[in-house]
Amino acid sequence: MSNVNCRISRVDHQLPTRRLVCIVFLLTLAVRIVAALNTCAISADGPEYVKVAKWYLAGEYDSAVRHAYHPLYPILTATFYSVIGDWEAAGQAVSVLFSSLAVIPLFLLTRRLFDDRHALVASTLYAFWPYAAVYSAAVLTTGLYLFLFTTGVWAAVEAVATKRIGCFALAGLFFAMAYLDRVDGLVLVPAFAVGIVILLFVKEKPSRDREGATRSGTGVPPVPGTGMIVTPSTSSTPPQPVRAWNRILLLAAGSAVSAVVFLAVAFPFLSAIHEATGRWKLTMKMSSEEVTQIFSVDAGKGIASGGAAARTSVGLLAQDYAESTHYLIVVLLGVGLLQRSIRSRDRVALLFVLLVVAVNMLFLVRFGIVAGRMSRRYSVGLTTLGLPWAVAGLAYISTWIWRLYTEWRCRRKGMAAPAEAAGPFVIVWPAVAFGLIISVLACVPKTFVPTAWNKQDEVEAAEYIREHATAKPVRVMTYLERVAFYAEGEQVAFPAGARTTKEIVEHAQSKGVEFLAVDKNIDRVSAAFMPADCPDLEAVFASGMYTDGKNMVRVYRVKR
Repeated sequence: MSNVNCRISRVDHQLPTRRLVCIVFLLTLAVRIVAALNTCAISADGPEYVKVAKWYLAGEYDSAVRHAYHPLYPILTATFYSVIGDWEAAGQAVSVLFSSLAVIPLFLLTRRLFDDRHALVASTLYAFWPYAAVYSAAVLTTGLYLFLFTTGVWAAVEAVATKRIGCFALAGLFFAMAYLDRVDGLVLVPAFAVGIVILLFVKEKPSRDREGATRSGTGVPPVPGTGMIVTPSTSSTPPQPVRAWNRILLLAAGSAVSAVVFLAVAFPFLSAIHEATGRWKLTMKMSSEEVTQIFSVDAGKGIASGGAAARTSVGLLAQDYAESTHYLIVVLLGVGLLQRSIRSRDRVALLFVLLVVAVNMLFLVRFGIVAGRMSRRYSVGLTTLGLPWAVAGLAYISTWIWRLYTEWRCRRKGMAAPAEAAGPFVIVWPAVAFGLIISVLACVPKTFVPTAWNKQDEVEAAEYIREHATAKPVRVMTYLERVAFYAEGEQVAFPAGARTTKEIVEHAQSKGVEFLAVDKNIDRVSAAFMPADCPDLEAVFASGMYTDGKNMVRVYRVKR
C-alpha cells in the first residue's frame, strides 16, 4: 500500500507582470512622497550626510572619505543637489526614489518564492509599511539601502537559479554598492558564500514547479479563483536529484566573477580607508568598526562578550524588530512561518533568503553587544525579507476566516457548505484582498503621521538665529545639529573639560561664535553651564515646548 500524502501544487495565472510592477512602484512612490511632505525636520544624522555631500560636490574627497559615513549616499545626494538645488530635498529625493524602486526586486523575489499574487500583496504591504515609508522619506541611508539590499538578495537568487554569469556579476555589483552605502551591507557576502558552498556539495533537487509539471496528468482540476490546489501524490517514487559537473563549474565560475566585481567596486573605498588609517579596515565608523573586525584582516583584540551581553543584545534586537515592524505584520509573519502547509516553491530562493536573514541577525546581535544599543532602522531589511511570509500568513488567516463565515452562513440557512469551503484548504483571493485592505488601513495612521514633529523647537531656534545673525555664515556653539543646519551656519562644539560657564563663553568668543543654543540635555555636555551667572550671555529666544513640555531650545547671544 503506497504512502499517500498531500502536497501543494500551483496553478500559474498569467498576470500582467510589467503592468503590476509599474502600478506598485507608482503607489510606493506616492506614499513616500506624502511621507516626505509630512517630515517636519531633518533627521538627526541628516546634517552630517549633507556635510559630507558638500565635500564631494566641492571636490574635497580626502575630507569626505575620512569621514565615518560610507560614501554612496552622500555622493548621490550631491548629484541630486546639482539638479534640485536644496540639500535637504536632495537627500530626501534619493531616499524616496530608491526606496520606491526597492518594491521591484521585492516583487520579483516574492514571485519566485510563491507566485504573482503573493508578490502583488507583498508589494502593496511594503508600500504602506510605516517604518519603511518614514525612514525612506528622511535624509538617511535607509531608503537607498533597502533597494540595494533587496536587489542584492534577488540577484543572488537569480544567479544560482539561472547559472548566468551576468547575474553573478550583477550580484557582486549590488553587494559592493550595499556595502558602500552601509557597513551592514556586507552581510550579503558571507550569506552568498555559504549558500554557494552548500550548493556545491549538496545535490540539487527539482523545484516545486518541476514537481508539479511531472504530475500534470493527475486529472485534479484547479479550484476556481485560487492560486493553489491540493493534489494527492505518492512518496514511493521521489524525484531524482540532479547533480552535474557543469553546474558545479558554473557556480564556481560565477562566484569568482561576483568576487571580482565586488572587489573592483569596493576596493577604492577600502584603499582610501587604508590610506587614511594605515590599516586594512572595512569601516571608520566607531560603532561598527569592532563589529566588522570578525571579517577584517586586522582582527584586533575583538570584544569579550559573555552570555549576559549576548542575551541583552538578542533582547535589544527582538525589541527593535518588534518596534520597527507593525504589530499586524508581526502577527501575519508569525502565522506564515508557523504554518507548515505554507511552503516556498523555490528551494534555492528560500535557502538564500534564510541565509541572509541569519547572517544579518548575527551581525545585529554582535552590534548590540559592541554598541549596547539598537536602532529601529537597522532591522528594516529583515522585515522586508519577511514580507513574503507575512503575505502567506495573511492569505491563510483571510481564507480561514472566510471558510468559517461560509460554513456559519450555510448552517444558518440549513444548506450544505460549498465544496471549496468544505474541501481541501485553498487560498481564496477575494478574501485575501479584503484582508489586505484591512491591513493597509491599520498601517496608514503610522505611515502618514508627521515625522519629527517634536523637533520643531530646533527649527524655530534656527530660524531666529538665521534672521538675526550679523555674520554669514553664522557660527553657533551647540550640540544640536539641526539648529546649525537650518540656521545655515557653522557648528562649533562645546569645549571639552570646561568647568565654568566663563570658560565656555571665552572659548565661544575665541571661535567667533555669535549664538549659543542648548536644550534640556545640556547637562550631558557640560554640567558647568549656568548662563545666569555670566554677563557675556544674553538670553534672546526660547522655543515653544514639545514632547509634553519637556523639550525647549534656548538661544543666547554671545557678547563680544
